[in-house]
Amino acid sequence: MKSKIFKTLAPLALVAFLSGYSATAEEKAKIKIDGPSEFQLVSAAKKETKQNNELSNFKESSDIYTDNADHYFTEKDFEKAIDLYTKAISLNPKNKVAYYHRGEVYFMLGEYNPEYYKKNLEDHLKAISIDPLDTETWRHLAQTYDKLGEYEKAAKIWSKCINILESKDEVIAANRKYCEVASYKEELVSFYLMRAQSQAESGKYKAGLADYEKALKIWPGHKLALMEKKLLGEKIAQETQNKTKGEIK
Repeated sequence: MKSKIFKTLAPLALVAFLSGYSATAEEKAKIKIDGPSEFQLVSAAKKETKQNNELSNFKESSDIYTDNADHYFTEKDFEKAIDLYTKAISLNPKNKVAYYHRGEVYFMLGEYNPEYYKKNLEDHLKAISIDPLDTETWRHLAQTYDKLGEYEKAAKIWSKCINILESKDEVIAANRKYCEVASYKEELVSFYLMRAQSQAESGKYKAGLADYEKALKIWPGHKLALMEKKLLGEKIAQETQNKTKGEIK
């Protein structure tokens, strides 16, 4: 009879051992010498699997909140969108899309209250820390600095965008999202044009002209580059003329 009871309870004891067992001081000391037992390895593996499943569920829920937030963003219900993006981030702190889009909401609200631009910068910097090679987020970060009148900072960010696209590093090249040559050229030219504008706004006219030249070298005959280069040249000529007149007087 005892043998039958033991056979019945043995599996239950094993389950209890795997799920809730706590090693004694002697066993812990032995582990340091002999390493973990098979039972402890199985227990650790089960715990890791459970944690991975929970993490996966959190990520899926986070993505659902992000999708719903995108809907409200499109409908311009910014308050609701921010709330849902925030919930998505709380479930998955590495949800780059949620940070990026919440930052975009703050950018739009910045038109009415410049304080929101600071929140925009925070979110985009966070998104970049998650994916440093995402030129789209870098682009919007630079645009925010332009909005704030911090043109030198903006120019540095545009340089970062250019460096990412022009880099020959295999890791960066593998992460590029530009499969077509035309798309790559268009994006690179746009970065040079934006940096040229930031340079000009900060008074660095020669650097601005140099960027227009680089853009035209990549894309000869680019209408916008030609037009903006001409306008900047006329501005430089006018300021030079005014300066000369002032010196004569």
